[in-house]
Amino acid sequence: MTRPLDDRVGLLVDILSEFSRRGINFLDMRAENDIKTQKLSVYIEAEGHVEDPALKEVITQIEENIIRQTRGIQVIGSFPRIDMRARHIRSIGFIGTGAMSSWFADRLVGDGYKVSLCGRNTELRPEDLIAEVDVVMICVPISATRATIQQYGPLLKAGQGLILLAGESETTLVTALESTVEGVEVMLVHNLWGPQAATMKDKNAIIVRTPRSGKYCSEIEAFLYEHGANIYHDSASKHDLLMGMGQKLPTVMSVALAMTLKQNNITKQDITSHSTLTSLYPILAMSRVHSQNPRTYAEIMSISGEGRKLVHDFLNNIKKVVSMADQGMISDLCALIDDNSRHLTKDFLEARMSQAKAVDEVLGSTI
Repeated sequence: MTRPLDDRVGLLVDILSEFSRRGINFLDMRAENDIKTQKLSVYIEAEGHVEDPALKEVITQIEENIIRQTRGIQVIGSFPRIDMRARHIRSIGFIGTGAMSSWFADRLVGDGYKVSLCGRNTELRPEDLIAEVDVVMICVPISATRATIQQYGPLLKAGQGLILLAGESETTLVTALESTVEGVEVMLVHNLWGPQAATMKDKNAIIVRTPRSGKYCSEIEAFLYEHGANIYHDSASKHDLLMGMGQKLPTVMSVALAMTLKQNNITKQDITSHSTLTSLYPILAMSRVHSQNPRTYAEIMSISGEGRKLVHDFLNNIKKVVSMADQGMISDLCALIDDNSRHLTKDFLEARMSQAKAVDEVLGSTI
């Protein structure tokens, strides 16, 4: 609770944003002005302990930089979490020490799990880790996932779990089921966010369960849900097809676009001066692909499975549309666009247009 504060426009929003941008959940919030003095008091109940680094940072930031009153915040109480779930997992081991493994490990430790990480350069070897944990999570580059499963899957015993943090589903899960004994639980999780994310709140997580997904897998899914992730369940083949739409195809398009700009000697100044707000959308995607780890995107483009069909269908359709345009078949192109619109539906298009207008407002204020 804050002590009485001198109110100003935006004060409450500034206070709340310090919590929300760090992914700290509100349980209760009240604000009121004193009738006589018109000074504001704010009561907030949030999820997190006062000794948590994120919550400590929030309190300091609000006190020193927003309300700017010494001892302006009074901590009424801070209580440890009591988890009423029946927990089956005590310990989790990661094979893979990359940024995404560390990201998940930090949050699992925060939820009370014992977590270990191992990789090529760690003293703890995967063989030893597997013998010590209830659940093994494999989080390695896409191109190394199957080989890692084949190498270490046979070491898991009945009663353990194998969770695959991977972007390719069908062949990965086939390999996992073939490489482990019948009593090992198996499930794939594809998180659609990177290690730069502050929280998994409102981020999408794809779950692909198998006939051997049991209590351990359900507990990991509950962990994602309780941290605010949007959970979607796919079959293995559906996952790979839709990831072709969500990752593979946009990445291929971004790389091909950059190649085309280079071939035609189109400079950054040309892009800025001759782009409409709408034409900047693919430029933004292209920039994202070309400003991060190229191996990540090379592996996304190289993933096998149903996603490849999507890319080849797109290539064929590009040729068809370009041919129609070159021949000046305007009526046919109009009919094609109308047919596409009916498939996408009016509701979908209106919702995406609203999003596009919001993006346009941001772009319009920055260029």
